[in-house]
Amino acid sequence: MVPVNVIKGFLFSLLAMLLFFLLFRHLWLRPGKIRNRAINFLVLGFTTIFLFLGVEYYFSTRYAVSDTFIFTLSSRLWFEKYWRPINSMGYRDVEHSPESFNGKKVLFVVGDSIVAGHGIEDIKDRFANLLADELGNKWRVVVIAKNGWGTVKEGRAIRNYPRRPDVIILSYYINDIDETVRRLTGSSLPIEPRIELNDTVEKIIAKSYFINALFWRYYRRKIGSPYWGFLYESYKNQRIWREHLTELKYIIDYSKSKRSKLLVVVWPKLNQIEKSEFFTSRIVDYLKSENVPVLDLAPLFRGRAAARLIVNKLDGHPNESVHHEVGQLLFGKLKQLELVE
Repeated sequence: MVPVNVIKGFLFSLLAMLLFFLLFRHLWLRPGKIRNRAINFLVLGFTTIFLFLGVEYYFSTRYAVSDTFIFTLSSRLWFEKYWRPINSMGYRDVEHSPESFNGKKVLFVVGDSIVAGHGIEDIKDRFANLLADELGNKWRVVVIAKNGWGTVKEGRAIRNYPRRPDVIILSYYINDIDETVRRLTGSSLPIEPRIELNDTVEKIIAKSYFINALFWRYYRRKIGSPYWGFLYESYKNQRIWREHLTELKYIIDYSKSKRSKLLVVVWPKLNQIEKSEFFTSRIVDYLKSENVPVLDLAPLFRGRAAARLIVNKLDGHPNESVHHEVGQLLFGKLKQLELVE
């Protein structure tokens, strides 16, 4: 669908061209340098306008590119185009009717945007779906995930799901502590872009898909600069850390109470793996102390180029190849734990 702004701009330009054509055709007839320069200037101006409208049309209808925080217009276009299916429980997953569970073991894959498949156009390429393919018809794999979730919401969603899982795969990412930080301090991890702009510039960026894409690519380097310091302080704060472990223990205890097997896959920040191992190692150590099987991805991906791991320069989520690899790794881990044949 062509955006209204492009249509308005095109119609306005056509009307302006018609008016200037009438001016030079019927009113301003005397030849001269000023008239020639005016014609040349207007030809150049209208050519530039129509070229810009053509580029704007492309960026507003075809340039669907995800970003980490969903703040660009191209990312919103990506979500409109690819963020499906959404089932009756609000998850990006197929519908699971009561009959679909008959005679099958149930596996929950729980997490945030990584599990939901942020940046993955087809859910068939998510690690949860790829794992389901490996498991076959004896299993029903259920995705319980939403963008921005942390440990608290994940634990609540597991308990509220109207089925008892045989296996739970919990996907842990280093910013899952954010819910704890917000509740205890009233602050939040500084991960979203905050750039001061005057009203006119902000309106232009908010309306033009082309200018919006150029602007955020240029300012990407300004985003998230205080993130690591804030995250370090949150993990090192004993009050926050103890509360966060309580939230994880909530999921561990639930799995034990339901006699469900729990496996946790721990994700580093894929474009800064070494830097994020301070956080992932602490989580892995805690889970091991609770005898919870862990798939720690930091050592597996360490040393690889970020461009081969993430969706794109603006979107640090795992790309399709990583999802495929993790799906295989999880299947192997389940076999190692003798949870599948």
